[in-house]
Amino acid sequence: VRSRCGWPPDAEVVAYLGFLHPVKGIESLLTAHKEVLKRRPKARLLLVGGAESLALGDEAHWYWNKLQTLARELGLDGTVEMTGYVPEEDASRLLSGADLGVLPFNEGVTLKSGTLLALFAHGLPVVATRPDPPEPDFVDGRLLRLVERRDVAGISVVLSELLADASQRARLGEAGRIYTRNLSWSAIAERHEQVYRASLKRG
Repeated sequence: VRSRCGWPPDAEVVAYLGFLHPVKGIESLLTAHKEVLKRRPKARLLLVGGAESLALGDEAHWYWNKLQTLARELGLDGTVEMTGYVPEEDASRLLSGADLGVLPFNEGVTLKSGTLLALFAHGLPVVATRPDPPEPDFVDGRLLRLVERRDVAGISVVLSELLADASQRARLGEAGRIYTRNLSWSAIAERHEQVYRASLKRG
């Protein structure tokens, strides 16, 4: 991922995964990234995904250009890479090269988010915005790090903290990987089999 983006080998890569859409908080993330660079000058932001979606329709091209313009205005040239749409296999390779995942959704992130589960499955520690109502499985610092919605300062502080703390990243990455392991099709099939066997015994 570093060579593909033209970044140095020791770059600290923060990855976002998913459609680029106004409700995803990308503008807040770009602004937060500028603050992260003050503390972690080797930080780089990787936006994996395109703007083309049914939700945006004809405005996709406009929004893509808006994000690129904002990145330039913030002085982020060379520190942000927008991949556009990439096939699933390529997205997986890119995530495998990242140090940290981030989902700054304006309305908060829930466990219904396939992108959150994908980041977990790749062993990435995740920074995400707090949902309302809260998710029972989301205890800040146990499975992921939570920040308030649209909180640019909070996003930048927590991203900087995690980039500086390899042990915390490793702990969170492993917690996410274990969580998604329980959601795999083989694990689901095994639990179904246990239910069927128990039902047959009672019958």
